[in-house]
Amino acid sequence: AAVDAPVCVAGSVDSYQRLDEIKSIAPWAFTIGSAFFQEEFGSDFAGQIETVCRYLDQPEEDAPCC
Repeated sequence: AAVDAPVCVAGSVDSYQRLDEIKSIAPWAFTIGSAFFQEEFGSDFAGQIETVCRYLDQPEEDAPCC
């Protein structure tokens, strides 16, 4: 059943495939934790945040396949 409430996704957001899933469900918020510490999206913390934000802002057809 659908719930009309803000949803926050947490856990296992550690790949571009998972980011695609996040984009498709459009939650109110989501968290990324250990993936940043394991440098899954780049080599420095701030750069990874920027990389993820830019990726999520891209239209689906422009997103790189990773």
